[in-house]
Amino acid sequence: MSPLSCHLWPPRPYAGPVSHHKEFEMIVRKLRLQR
Repeated sequence: MSPLSCHLWPPRPYAGPVSHHKEFEMIVRKLRLQR
């Protein structure tokens, strides 16, 4: 599993691919802002 997967799982119950994708986008944006 990649570090991103560890971040996404399991902060909260899996609510579906849509909300999961939104959280993934938020994390990607944070990583891009840090670089």
